[in-house]
Amino acid sequence: MDKRKVTIIVPAYRAERTIRKCLDSVISQAYSDWECILVNDGSPDCSGEICEEYAAKDSRFIVFHKANGGASSARNLGLDNARGEWIVFLDADDYIEPSFIDNLILNQMKFNSDFVLCGKKTIDREGHCILERKYDEKFYGKNDFGILLSVGKLIYQKGPWCKLFNASILLKYNIRFVEGAYIGEDEIFLYTYILKCNSASFCSGTGYYYVQTEGSLTTLGTFPYMNELISENAFFKVSDDIFFRYPQYEWIMRRWTFYADRLLNSIYIYPESKKIRLNRVRQIDLKRYVRWKEITSFGEFVLVSLLRLHFFNLYDLCRRLV
Repeated sequence: MDKRKVTIIVPAYRAERTIRKCLDSVISQAYSDWECILVNDGSPDCSGEICEEYAAKDSRFIVFHKANGGASSARNLGLDNARGEWIVFLDADDYIEPSFIDNLILNQMKFNSDFVLCGKKTIDREGHCILERKYDEKFYGKNDFGILLSVGKLIYQKGPWCKLFNASILLKYNIRFVEGAYIGEDEIFLYTYILKCNSASFCSGTGYYYVQTEGSLTTLGTFPYMNELISENAFFKVSDDIFFRYPQYEWIMRRWTFYADRLLNSIYIYPESKKIRLNRVRQIDLKRYVRWKEITSFGEFVLVSLLRLHFFNLYDLCRRLV
Protein backbone atom coordinates (compact mmCIF):
# COMPACT_ATOMS: atom_id res chain seq x y z
CA MET A 1 0.00 0.00 0.00
CA ASP A 2 1.21 3.50 -0.80
CA LYS A 3 1.85 5.26 2.48
CA ARG A 4 -0.15 8.41 3.09
CA LYS A 5 0.64 10.14 6.33
CA VAL A 6 -2.29 10.43 8.72
CA THR A 7 -2.54 12.94 11.56
CA ILE A 8 -4.60 11.81 14.54
CA ILE A 9 -5.76 14.70 16.75
CA VAL A 10 -6.64 13.92 20.37
CA PRO A 11 -7.81 16.73 22.70
CA ALA A 12 -7.33 15.81 26.35
CA TYR A 13 -9.17 17.27 29.32
CA ARG A 14 -9.79 15.39 32.58
CA ALA A 15 -8.96 12.18 30.73
CA GLU A 16 -6.45 10.53 33.07
CA ARG A 17 -8.69 7.47 33.56
CA THR A 18 -9.27 6.79 29.87
CA ILE A 19 -6.44 8.25 27.80
CA ARG A 20 -4.03 5.33 28.20
CA LYS A 21 -6.50 2.95 26.56
CA CYS A 22 -7.07 5.54 23.84
CA LEU A 23 -3.35 5.98 23.09
CA ASP A 24 -2.60 2.28 23.33
CA SER A 25 -5.19 1.75 20.59
CA VAL A 26 -3.31 4.30 18.46
CA ILE A 27 -0.02 2.49 18.98
CA SER A 28 -1.67 -0.79 17.97
CA GLN A 29 -2.65 0.49 14.52
CA ALA A 30 -1.64 -1.78 11.66
CA TYR A 31 -1.15 1.36 9.59
CA SER A 32 2.12 2.80 10.86
CA ASP A 33 2.57 6.08 8.97
CA TRP A 34 0.79 8.29 11.45
CA GLU A 35 1.50 11.13 13.81
CA CYS A 36 -0.68 11.74 16.84
CA ILE A 37 -1.07 15.30 18.10
CA LEU A 38 -2.06 15.33 21.76
CA VAL A 39 -3.48 18.63 22.98
CA ASN A 40 -3.61 19.02 26.76
CA ASP A 41 -6.41 21.55 27.07
CA GLY A 42 -5.38 22.91 30.47
CA SER A 43 -6.44 19.70 32.19
CA PRO A 44 -6.17 19.90 36.01
CA ASP A 45 -5.50 16.15 36.34
CA CYS A 46 -2.58 14.07 35.06
CA SER A 47 -3.69 14.00 31.42
CA GLY A 48 -0.81 16.24 30.32
CA GLU A 49 1.79 14.12 32.11
CA ILE A 50 0.42 10.95 30.53
CA CYS A 51 0.64 12.58 27.10
CA GLU A 52 4.28 13.43 27.73
CA GLU A 53 4.90 9.87 28.88
CA TYR A 54 3.69 8.47 25.56
CA ALA A 55 5.64 11.07 23.57
CA ALA A 56 8.81 10.02 25.38
CA LYS A 57 8.26 6.41 24.31
CA ASP A 58 7.17 7.04 20.70
CA SER A 59 8.25 10.06 18.65
CA ARG A 60 5.06 9.86 16.57
CA PHE A 61 3.25 11.41 19.54
CA ILE A 62 3.50 15.20 19.64
CA VAL A 63 2.26 17.07 22.71
CA PHE A 64 0.93 20.61 23.01
CA HIS A 65 -0.12 22.23 26.28
CA LYS A 66 -2.55 25.14 26.32
CA ALA A 67 -4.89 27.00 28.62
CA ASN A 68 -8.36 25.50 28.78
CA GLY A 69 -10.45 26.66 25.85
CA GLY A 70 -12.62 23.68 25.00
CA ALA A 71 -12.46 20.85 22.50
CA SER A 72 -12.86 23.16 19.49
CA SER A 73 -9.80 25.25 20.31
CA ALA A 74 -7.83 22.09 21.12
CA ARG A 75 -8.72 20.48 17.79
CA ASN A 76 -7.93 23.72 15.95
CA LEU A 77 -4.47 23.77 17.52
CA GLY A 78 -4.02 20.23 16.29
CA LEU A 79 -5.11 21.20 12.78
CA ASP A 80 -2.73 24.17 12.77
CA ASN A 81 0.20 21.84 13.48
CA ALA A 82 -0.83 18.77 11.46
CA ARG A 83 1.64 17.47 8.88
CA GLY A 84 -0.43 14.59 7.53
CA GLU A 85 -2.26 14.39 4.23
CA TRP A 86 -5.29 13.04 6.05
CA ILE A 87 -6.84 13.95 9.39
CA VAL A 88 -8.55 11.72 11.95
CA PHE A 89 -10.14 12.98 15.17
CA LEU A 90 -10.14 10.77 18.26
CA ASP A 91 -11.53 11.70 21.67
CA ALA A 92 -9.49 10.77 24.74
CA ASP A 93 -12.44 8.77 26.13
CA ASP A 94 -12.65 6.61 23.02
CA TYR A 95 -10.50 3.98 21.33
CA ILE A 96 -10.07 2.36 17.91
CA GLU A 97 -9.49 -1.10 16.50
CA PRO A 98 -6.02 -1.95 15.06
CA SER A 99 -7.45 -1.94 11.51
CA PHE A 100 -9.27 1.39 11.87
CA ILE A 101 -6.91 3.71 9.94
CA ASP A 102 -5.97 0.94 7.52
CA ASN A 103 -9.60 0.51 6.51
CA LEU A 104 -10.16 4.24 6.08
CA ILE A 105 -7.09 4.65 3.87
CA LEU A 106 -7.89 1.55 1.80
CA ASN A 107 -11.39 2.89 1.19
CA GLN A 108 -10.06 6.31 0.23
CA MET A 109 -7.60 4.78 -2.23
CA LYS A 110 -10.26 2.52 -3.73
CA PHE A 111 -12.66 5.39 -4.48
CA ASN A 112 -10.24 8.36 -4.51
CA SER A 113 -12.72 10.21 -2.29
CA ASP A 114 -12.28 13.45 -0.40
CA PHE A 115 -14.13 12.19 2.64
CA VAL A 116 -14.43 8.72 4.19
CA LEU A 117 -16.94 7.70 6.87
CA CYS A 118 -17.29 4.47 8.81
CA GLY A 119 -19.57 3.10 11.49
CA LYS A 120 -19.03 3.05 15.22
CA LYS A 121 -19.93 1.16 18.36
CA THR A 122 -21.31 3.07 21.33
CA ILE A 123 -20.01 1.76 24.65
CA ASP A 124 -21.56 2.46 28.05
CA ARG A 125 -19.55 3.13 31.21
CA GLU A 126 -19.57 -0.57 32.08
CA GLY A 127 -17.93 -1.44 28.77
CA HIS A 128 -21.03 -2.90 27.10
CA CYS A 129 -21.87 -2.16 23.48
CA ILE A 130 -25.31 -0.54 23.49
CA LEU A 131 -25.45 0.54 19.85
CA GLU A 132 -23.66 -0.48 16.67
CA ARG A 133 -24.07 1.53 13.50
CA LYS A 134 -22.74 0.12 10.25
CA TYR A 135 -22.77 1.26 6.65
CA ASP A 136 -22.54 -0.57 3.35
CA GLU A 137 -19.52 0.33 1.27
CA LYS A 138 -20.67 3.03 -1.13
CA PHE A 139 -19.29 5.92 -3.18
CA TYR A 140 -20.90 9.32 -3.75
CA GLY A 141 -19.61 11.38 -6.67
CA LYS A 142 -20.00 15.08 -7.29
CA ASN A 143 -23.32 14.76 -9.13
CA ASP A 144 -25.05 12.79 -6.37
CA PHE A 145 -23.13 14.13 -3.40
CA GLY A 146 -26.17 15.93 -2.04
CA ILE A 147 -27.67 12.51 -1.34
CA LEU A 148 -25.40 12.41 1.70
CA LEU A 149 -27.47 15.19 3.18
CA SER A 150 -30.87 13.96 2.09
CA VAL A 151 -30.58 10.36 3.30
CA GLY A 152 -29.87 11.60 6.79
CA LYS A 153 -26.95 9.25 7.39
CA LEU A 154 -24.87 12.06 8.83
CA ILE A 155 -27.63 13.01 11.25
CA TYR A 156 -26.47 10.12 13.39
CA GLN A 157 -22.78 10.93 13.15
CA LYS A 158 -22.42 14.68 13.40
CA GLY A 159 -19.24 14.40 15.44
CA PRO A 160 -15.82 14.43 13.74
CA TRP A 161 -15.00 10.88 14.87
CA CYS A 162 -14.89 7.80 12.60
CA LYS A 163 -14.13 9.97 9.59
CA LEU A 164 -11.15 10.70 7.35
CA PHE A 165 -10.71 14.34 6.30
CA ASN A 166 -8.56 15.64 3.46
CA ALA A 167 -6.04 18.03 5.03
CA SER A 168 -5.59 20.01 1.81
CA ILE A 169 -9.31 20.87 1.71
CA LEU A 170 -9.27 21.96 5.35
CA LEU A 171 -6.24 24.14 4.62
CA LYS A 172 -7.48 25.60 1.32
CA TYR A 173 -10.79 26.76 2.77
CA ASN A 174 -9.50 27.42 6.29
CA ILE A 175 -12.14 25.11 7.78
CA ARG A 176 -11.93 25.12 11.55
CA PHE A 177 -14.14 24.39 14.53
CA VAL A 178 -16.17 27.32 15.81
CA GLU A 179 -14.67 28.44 19.11
CA GLY A 180 -16.94 29.87 21.78
CA ALA A 181 -19.87 27.68 20.71
CA TYR A 182 -20.83 25.21 23.41
CA ILE A 183 -23.12 23.19 21.16
CA GLY A 184 -23.21 22.42 17.44
CA GLU A 185 -19.55 23.07 16.66
CA ASP A 186 -19.00 19.52 15.38
CA GLU A 187 -22.08 19.62 13.17
CA ILE A 188 -21.14 23.01 11.73
CA PHE A 189 -17.60 21.84 11.01
CA LEU A 190 -18.88 18.70 9.30
CA TYR A 191 -21.39 20.41 7.00
CA THR A 192 -18.90 23.16 6.13
CA TYR A 193 -16.41 20.50 5.08
CA ILE A 194 -18.98 18.49 3.09
CA LEU A 195 -19.84 21.53 0.98
CA LYS A 196 -16.21 21.79 -0.15
CA CYS A 197 -15.85 18.12 -1.11
CA ASN A 198 -16.36 16.60 -4.55
CA SER A 199 -16.79 13.02 -3.37
CA ALA A 200 -17.31 10.84 -0.32
CA SER A 201 -17.38 7.15 0.47
CA PHE A 202 -18.68 4.92 3.23
CA CYS A 203 -16.49 2.22 4.70
CA SER A 204 -18.05 -1.02 5.91
CA GLY A 205 -17.32 -2.17 9.44
CA THR A 206 -17.14 -0.42 12.79
CA GLY A 207 -13.65 0.29 14.04
CA TYR A 208 -14.39 3.22 16.35
CA TYR A 209 -15.55 2.78 19.94
CA TYR A 210 -17.46 5.80 21.22
CA VAL A 211 -17.59 5.70 25.02
CA GLN A 212 -20.49 7.46 26.70
CA THR A 213 -19.51 9.67 29.62
CA GLU A 214 -21.33 11.85 32.10
CA GLY A 215 -21.58 15.57 31.43
CA SER A 216 -21.84 15.33 27.67
CA LEU A 217 -22.74 18.75 26.25
CA THR A 218 -25.60 17.17 24.34
CA THR A 219 -27.31 16.44 27.65
CA LEU A 220 -26.85 19.87 29.15
CA GLY A 221 -29.36 22.73 29.12
CA THR A 222 -29.28 26.18 27.57
CA PHE A 223 -26.03 28.15 27.66
CA PRO A 224 -25.52 31.93 28.05
CA TYR A 225 -26.79 34.14 25.26
CA MET A 226 -23.43 34.92 23.64
CA ASN A 227 -22.46 31.24 23.38
CA GLU A 228 -25.85 30.33 21.90
CA LEU A 229 -25.54 33.29 19.50
CA ILE A 230 -22.20 32.01 18.19
CA SER A 231 -23.77 28.61 17.46
CA GLU A 232 -26.89 30.09 15.86
CA ASN A 233 -24.93 32.50 13.65
CA ALA A 234 -22.55 29.79 12.46
CA PHE A 235 -25.32 27.29 11.71
CA PHE A 236 -27.37 30.03 10.00
CA LYS A 237 -24.54 30.50 7.51
CA VAL A 238 -23.92 26.83 6.80
CA SER A 239 -27.65 26.09 6.48
CA ASP A 240 -27.96 28.97 4.01
CA ASP A 241 -25.10 27.50 1.97
CA ILE A 242 -26.67 24.03 1.96
CA PHE A 243 -30.17 25.27 1.11
CA PHE A 244 -28.83 27.45 -1.73
CA ARG A 245 -27.03 24.43 -3.20
CA TYR A 246 -29.71 21.85 -2.41
CA PRO A 247 -33.08 23.67 -2.08
CA GLN A 248 -34.91 20.33 -1.94
CA TYR A 249 -33.38 19.57 1.46
CA GLU A 250 -35.71 21.63 3.60
CA TRP A 251 -34.75 19.70 6.73
CA ILE A 252 -31.62 21.82 7.07
CA MET A 253 -33.76 24.91 7.62
CA ARG A 254 -35.83 23.13 10.24
CA ARG A 255 -32.60 22.05 11.85
CA TRP A 256 -31.57 25.71 12.10
CA THR A 257 -34.71 26.45 14.14
CA PHE A 258 -33.27 24.12 16.81
CA TYR A 259 -30.45 26.64 17.30
CA ALA A 260 -32.83 29.59 17.05
CA ASP A 261 -35.00 28.03 19.78
CA ARG A 262 -31.98 27.63 22.01
CA LEU A 263 -31.08 31.27 21.39
CA LEU A 264 -34.60 32.41 22.26
CA ASN A 265 -34.54 30.28 25.41
CA SER A 266 -31.24 31.82 26.50
CA ILE A 267 -32.80 35.29 26.31
CA TYR A 268 -35.33 34.36 28.96
CA ILE A 269 -33.32 31.97 31.11
CA TYR A 270 -30.62 34.53 31.86
CA PRO A 271 -32.19 37.77 33.23
CA GLU A 272 -31.76 40.99 31.28
CA SER A 273 -33.80 44.17 30.94
CA LYS A 274 -36.89 44.16 28.72
CA LYS A 275 -35.18 46.45 26.23
CA ILE A 276 -32.26 44.05 25.83
CA ARG A 277 -34.59 41.05 25.60
CA LEU A 278 -36.71 42.60 22.85
CA ASN A 279 -33.66 43.78 20.90
CA ARG A 280 -32.24 40.27 20.98
CA VAL A 281 -35.51 38.73 19.84
CA ARG A 282 -35.72 41.15 16.90
CA GLN A 283 -32.16 40.31 15.83
CA ILE A 284 -33.20 36.76 14.95
CA ASP A 285 -34.35 36.18 11.36
CA LEU A 286 -37.99 35.89 12.41
CA LYS A 287 -39.35 35.55 8.89
CA ARG A 288 -37.18 32.50 8.40
CA TYR A 289 -37.97 31.17 11.87
CA VAL A 290 -41.74 31.45 11.45
CA ARG A 291 -41.58 29.75 8.06
CA TRP A 292 -39.59 26.72 9.11
CA LYS A 293 -40.45 26.20 12.77
CA GLU A 294 -42.29 22.92 13.33
CA ILE A 295 -45.16 23.44 15.78
CA THR A 296 -45.52 20.60 18.27
CA SER A 297 -47.79 22.16 20.91
CA PHE A 298 -50.45 24.81 21.37
CA GLY A 299 -48.00 26.90 23.40
CA GLU A 300 -45.55 26.92 20.52
CA PHE A 301 -48.37 27.87 18.15
CA VAL A 302 -49.20 30.90 20.30
CA LEU A 303 -45.58 32.05 20.61
CA VAL A 304 -44.80 31.63 16.91
CA SER A 305 -48.03 33.44 16.01
CA LEU A 306 -47.02 36.40 18.19
CA LEU A 307 -43.67 36.57 16.43
CA ARG A 308 -45.35 36.33 13.03
CA LEU A 309 -47.58 39.29 13.93
CA HIS A 310 -44.65 41.19 15.50
CA PHE A 311 -46.47 41.40 18.83
CA PHE A 312 -43.14 41.51 20.65
CA ASN A 313 -44.36 42.95 23.95
CA LEU A 314 -47.00 40.25 24.28
CA TYR A 315 -44.46 37.59 23.24
CA ASP A 316 -42.10 38.87 25.94
CA LEU A 317 -44.85 38.72 28.55
CA CYS A 318 -45.83 35.16 27.59
CA ARG A 319 -42.24 33.98 27.68
CA ARG A 320 -41.71 35.43 31.11
CA LEU A 321 -44.87 33.78 32.44
CA VAL A 322 -43.98 30.33 31.11
